Amino acid sequence: MLHGKRSIDTRPPRMAIWLIETWGSKRYRSDLLGDLIEQYAAGRSRAWCWRQAAWTLWIARVEAFRNSPWITAVKALILAFGVITLGVSTLSWAESVHDDACEAGCAAADAAAPGR
Repeated sequence: MLHGKRSIDTRPPRMAIWLIETWGSKRYRSDLLGDLIEQYAAGRSRAWCWRQAAWTLWIARVEAFRNSPWITAVKALILAFGVITLGVSTLSWAESVHDDACEAGCAAADAAAPGR
């Protein structure tokens, strides 16, 4: 029986539920499913339900990617490389400034010293 544009069945699409149960974030899975079922029963559309399922899966994959051990190792290597590069460039800059100051100081000293 149809009621408006949707049947009276207030359950969200089974495939969307299965995808969230299978691939959704373990930490938030039950809360997300509860909210999805509740909102769908309150009159949200199937398109809304599928959008929510897609975002849930996207966020779960991003979270899994960010928390994977090899990503943490890559981040640590990038940070170490950045610190080393910054240190080397700072030391090179300081050495060039020191050399310029010594050359300027030596030239001034030679010019001021009589009989040299």
